[in-house]
Amino acid sequence: ELRKQFAQNPHVIDADARLAAILKDREWVDKRVEGTLASLKDKSVPHEERAHNISSLRNYNYHHIVPQIIEFIEDASQPTDLRVDAIEALGWFNASYQNPVIAEACKRIMKSDAPQELKNEAEKTYKRLQN
Repeated sequence: ELRKQFAQNPHVIDADARLAAILKDREWVDKRVEGTLASLKDKSVPHEERAHNISSLRNYNYHHIVPQIIEFIEDASQPTDLRVDAIEALGWFNASYQNPVIAEACKRIMKSDAPQELKNEAEKTYKRLQN
């Protein structure tokens, strides 16, 4: 689609170079998303690296992976502190099209038998999403 739009738009200066830059950036994002998801699923990845990848979600709102992040949060076999950090990071997705999905997950967690610390953060995230 990008190639088509660039080819049809005579107002784009140096279209080939701009398109190449956009595609390169997209490749970088795809690799980063893959790495983030892989580190969430792989418990052999050092705790600190997993925590870093979770905290980076605040700045890099990968909206399309919200369901996988929620799955991680709801996985009781994952460390509680990482689950808390992940639900807190989702609080930064307030303008996301996934906002209703995150809010529903927060409600489920608040009603569940999850650790109180996770329930508390789910409530905070839910309130952030409502503003």
